[in-house]
Amino acid sequence: MTNARRIALTISSMFCLGTCYNPSKNKLPIRILGHEEEAIEERMIEPPILDRAWEYFEHYTLPRCFANRAETVAGRKYKRAEPGEDQEKTILYPVWATPIADMADFGIGVGITDYSPNDGKEGIANPLNMGSAICTNTSWVPCPNCTMDIFDSWPTNSNSPMRVTNGTAPNEDREVFFILKNGCDLDSTFSIMNLATIFFLAIATFLFIYLQRRMRAILDEGEQTTSDYSIRVKNPPHNAKDPESWKIFFETVFEDVHVTVCTVALDNEDLIAKLVKRRKFQLQLQNILPVHIPFCAEDLEKTVLQCPERGFFSRVLCCSDGPKDLYDKIQAIDEDIEHTADRSYPASSVFITFETEAMQRRVLEDMSYPKLCKGMLDSKYKFEGIVLEISEPDEPSSIRWKDLDESKNVRFICEL
Repeated sequence: MTNARRIALTISSMFCLGTCYNPSKNKLPIRILGHEEEAIEERMIEPPILDRAWEYFEHYTLPRCFANRAETVAGRKYKRAEPGEDQEKTILYPVWATPIADMADFGIGVGITDYSPNDGKEGIANPLNMGSAICTNTSWVPCPNCTMDIFDSWPTNSNSPMRVTNGTAPNEDREVFFILKNGCDLDSTFSIMNLATIFFLAIATFLFIYLQRRMRAILDEGEQTTSDYSIRVKNPPHNAKDPESWKIFFETVFEDVHVTVCTVALDNEDLIAKLVKRRKFQLQLQNILPVHIPFCAEDLEKTVLQCPERGFFSRVLCCSDGPKDLYDKIQAIDEDIEHTADRSYPASSVFITFETEAMQRRVLEDMSYPKLCKGMLDSKYKFEGIVLEISEPDEPSSIRWKDLDESKNVRFICEL
């Protein structure tokens, strides 16, 4: 149980705050008559209860593992339970005791983020830390030829050390300036130290990239997902929207390769955005409808008449739309969807899923090539005369389906 749920249960159980925090706690179920297969059926609808909502959140949304079952894979400690598991006892993943190998249950990106090459190992002393290029042998020396202009050349503030100062010479009525002089001799030791530091950083960077990729492969092999059986074609022909043609192409070029699923993603970002917007308006209208009245998406006009009007505070302070306003917005966006759906959209990406992981690895190895060798690729690997750019796709939950058609420059700007 999370700390937030303990606080919620405490507030809900209080006599004075329980009703304000959970208004429907003591309400009785509502009896309604529903029609199902031309028969009138009487059923009870219970009011929403926050305690059950918290329980659902912890057992279906948050990842949980089995309390009395350990993982058999090397390096892993906990075995993840499916959402809603009620046959065996489950617990939330421990915050501090979960090893890096189990982070793959939250996604490979989480495991890579929390991974460092020194995890689980003792620190190794770096011999370069014994030396430093900073000179600490300094002393104040007089500067007879200096004037007040030196303060403008070497300004002093609270963030930088003082490099110049002034004072009055004893028994003389004149101002004397002093500067901070370094007493270190620049010999070959500093050059060797700088070169060693540059080489160390370069080698450490490449080593870190290599170890991260190896850890990513280990985490990826521990989690079997659809991306392990799939490839993504990044540059399909705009008119290649028939999944059957892609199936025939890969099964003809590669022997003993079977295409199980083919998904063609279209450049229909505007249509998807409007469908999502319509879905939001419909959910807002459904939330206004009383709980004992079933929602009918096919007859929205009748549904609007059964919805109560928004209160004054909801309309003024929360800027909430009333049921009639939501109905008008749905009707207006339906017209836009009809006009947008009539357009012809080009293909932006193609996802091919094979029957086995070995088939996917074979296609990736044979059709992956350096950009400089693009013209040397065998013609049999070209689809309608186009050299395909393929790669292993990301996890389905991490793909931004609305941005598949965006160029690399646009994606780079969005990442910034």
